[in-house]
Amino acid sequence: MNVRPADKSQVFLYALPGIAIAFINLPAAMILPTFYVEHTAATLTGIGVVNLLRWWFDAATDPLVGYLSDRTESRWGRRKPWLVAGAIVSSVAIFQLFRPPEDAGNVYYGVWLCGVYLGFTIFSISHLAWGSELAVSYHDRSRISTYYSVMTVLGSLLFWTLPLLLSPFTGSAEIGPAAVNGIAWIFIFLMPLSALLAVSVVPRGRDLSQRAPQPLRQTVRDLSFNRPLSRFVIAQAIWGVGQGM
Repeated sequence: MNVRPADKSQVFLYALPGIAIAFINLPAAMILPTFYVEHTAATLTGIGVVNLLRWWFDAATDPLVGYLSDRTESRWGRRKPWLVAGAIVSSVAIFQLFRPPEDAGNVYYGVWLCGVYLGFTIFSISHLAWGSELAVSYHDRSRISTYYSVMTVLGSLLFWTLPLLLSPFTGSAEIGPAAVNGIAWIFIFLMPLSALLAVSVVPRGRDLSQRAPQPLRQTVRDLSFNRPLSRFVIAQAIWGVGQGM
């Protein structure tokens, strides 16, 4: 069956949630740990342990969500229900994580941080798979990837300019409680809206469900001998160590 490639407006809407994800990833990784130490009962040691456990949590949930997404059958396709669920879960968790009570401790931070990244996993794994199903050629894959990369850059720029945009309302360009609260509300507006536009307008893409799954042993072997992937993993590991420090 011939499948028409997505047009520019559809690719734009597919990539649009990248703004919200990139916008919130930076403060979640860079701002919140210090914010919790200064404004809540959480400790620096506890936050460090929570962030380590969060990486393990991600490692466990990523393949599980991918497995379940591949085997989902619905009238809206395999990916769209997961995108809606991920947008809802991440929005609820962001609301709690970025608006903590003063007595919030390490457990509060850990529960809602894992909730945020669970929502991102549910959304992003299915979103990336959906992108590959929308693409019908190498050119399509490049086009979709480029649109998404541009959206993530815009999301990052939005975060870095936000303190200046909020300063007339908060009275300061510092990222304090008022700015963190504003970050949460902006995400809660952007994420569900962009996800709803994407699932409402963008087509399902190609149906690849009939392809025979590759045995796990062969998959591990292919990954082990993939030198570009190995270099990418090493680079990501070095970047992660730097972020943790």
